[in-house]
Amino acid sequence: MNVRSNRVLPSIAAGFVAGIRTVIGSTALAALIFSNELAAGMPQGVAAMLITGGVLGAVIALQSSYAGTVGQPQDGPAVVLVLLGAAIVAALPYDMAIATKIGAVLAAISLASLLTGACFLAMGSLHLGRLVRFLPYPVVGGFIAGSGWLLFKGALPVLTGLPLQLSTIPALLTPDMVLHWAPAIVIALALFELLRRFNHFLIVPGTILAVGLLFYAALAVLGVPIAQARAAGWLLGPFPESGQPAFFTLRHLGDINVELLFDQWPKFATIVIVAAVQLLLNSTGLEFATKQDIDINRELRAAGIANLAGGLLGGAPGFQAMSASALGHFMGVNNRIIGLVSAALCLAALLVGTTALALVPKMLLGGLLMFMGISFLVEWLWRGWFRLPRQDYAVVLLIVGMTGLFGYLAGVATGIGAAMSIFVAACSKINVIKQAMTGAEYHSNVDRDPRSREILNERGRAVLVLKLDGFLFFGTVHGLVTHIQADATRRTHLVIDFKDVVGMDSSAVKGLAKLYDHCRQRDCVLLLSGLSPQLKRDVANAGFDAVEAAGVHFFDDADQAMEACEDEILALATAGTKIAPIRWRDQLQSALSSQEKIGTFMAYLDMRDYEGGEVLIRQGEQARDMFFIESGRITARLELGAGKAMRLRTMGGGTTVGEIGCYLGQTRTASIVADVPTRAYRLSAEALRQMEERDPDLAAALHRYMVALLADRLSATASLLRKVLS
Repeated sequence: MNVRSNRVLPSIAAGFVAGIRTVIGSTALAALIFSNELAAGMPQGVAAMLITGGVLGAVIALQSSYAGTVGQPQDGPAVVLVLLGAAIVAALPYDMAIATKIGAVLAAISLASLLTGACFLAMGSLHLGRLVRFLPYPVVGGFIAGSGWLLFKGALPVLTGLPLQLSTIPALLTPDMVLHWAPAIVIALALFELLRRFNHFLIVPGTILAVGLLFYAALAVLGVPIAQARAAGWLLGPFPESGQPAFFTLRHLGDINVELLFDQWPKFATIVIVAAVQLLLNSTGLEFATKQDIDINRELRAAGIANLAGGLLGGAPGFQAMSASALGHFMGVNNRIIGLVSAALCLAALLVGTTALALVPKMLLGGLLMFMGISFLVEWLWRGWFRLPRQDYAVVLLIVGMTGLFGYLAGVATGIGAAMSIFVAACSKINVIKQAMTGAEYHSNVDRDPRSREILNERGRAVLVLKLDGFLFFGTVHGLVTHIQADATRRTHLVIDFKDVVGMDSSAVKGLAKLYDHCRQRDCVLLLSGLSPQLKRDVANAGFDAVEAAGVHFFDDADQAMEACEDEILALATAGTKIAPIRWRDQLQSALSSQEKIGTFMAYLDMRDYEGGEVLIRQGEQARDMFFIESGRITARLELGAGKAMRLRTMGGGTTVGEIGCYLGQTRTASIVADVPTRAYRLSAEALRQMEERDPDLAAALHRYMVALLADRLSATASLLRKVLS
């Protein structure tokens, strides 16, 4: 541990203040748990809490990813421990000795610490700390601001012995009470202003020393004895003497039978859950307060080991304290001395006593608590007004209010609910339709002859293609269904592509069922493509697999779905019409002026018939020719390796393939394979060269034809891009 000498003093001061807070907090938590019938166990309860602050605090100080972390017993699990202790006492025989009941509760506290430690260790080892990254930013900010309010509010009982409530406000405003809390506010505001203007490591420890000297100088001048000052409520204490450390042994388990433990498992589980949530919030809040990255999984593992060690020694559940850990940051230091000094002070109070702590002026501790509270509140309530969106700022205010009224968990739970509501409302406005096109704008990768393209351009507007994006839930699917229902165009086919959909909930599946009913009533064929295996299972569970024959069809991708639409449109358009097969002689009539030139051109070609599966062009080979497809069907495939290939384009009779590679002399970028028996004419690069030498007019006509063909393809592609990017 390498700490510069000018950081030792403020580090010790920060650790001392954190330790005092831990001792005071331990006393308060012990009083909370060991009350009423268990009041006689107060000393043992204080010892259990101090063990937590000492042993757990030391382990966390050495293991935490943030050097200035302070480990303490926490109020969240302690509240549930109150219920657990009361339930155990109620379940034990009425006439059982009170010492035995106290021992049973101490054993339950230790067992809760062990279970909490095991859970933390498992969560950290499984890297579940990343879950906290899903907490909305205003929720974390509200948690920090709520902590600031509780720090400010919690300083008043320390200073006056009275909590801040509506019923106590008149008493807190009496001159005697104002004299107790007003100096603390002055100290807090002075510290805040000094640190805002100056950044020096001696400001906070210097202020602590100066306030202490001034306080005791005032007592000396006024002639007030220390005992009188303590009786008047100016000094900390009195502290109850702690009992002997309650080391966890098998004897403790004997105080609780297995059946009783099992009956209380919901409360043990609640302790673990509350502790896990609060630890994650504390770690995230500390990360925001100090503006430093914190390894949440390491914090979980550190807290797990610490709770296991503390539980074996009789300690209570505890973990990283956000406000105490941030104290060093506000004092300009960040090292492990802070947590170790705090832990040492707890152990000293456990083993030696609390006499020295009773000499600390209350205004000093109260002023530091108020200073931290004011710092958090200014950061998130004042500065947050200028930098946060209004809805996020409202969430922060809501969390602060709920935290002040009902505590951390209620505030955070309410904030998460509000943030989720805002998120859902915002997401419901998101248009999940990434692209909306008709069949006249978007075509399959099937290169068809001019007559077929003309038919598809005329009738393609009856096909609606929707490409979806994101996560589908009830809000977004409602917008999708509404969009389709509002479409006044007569549609014969509806293609919905789910390729970029990451998931959907059950309400989204029900929305698709409603969409199917809409299509069925309008004689519209519904085609679903790009469904992942999980989405296919979700859709099948909704009954879509049983209605496929009735008008719902599934395809691996949108290209296949569009091919099916186009085939059906062409089949309906040409039903009862005998269409002569397209020949290249017919195609060339528009480019070549006479039959004589067509005959001359055909003499340069080699005709060949290919069986289904036979390769015309092989990927990776040098391009030496182009092909004119007379009949049949071929497919351009991109070989991906490992026996996998992706279809780029399918072409039928009357199409051209390989012309770009032949003109440029490039290496083939894809393979061309015959899908069915195919007849093709081949023009080699050598034959093209001879044509240019012997029949330059014929070659020029061919080049013009190729330019027109490529321009047509480019125009179609540009039109599609404009639609996609618009």
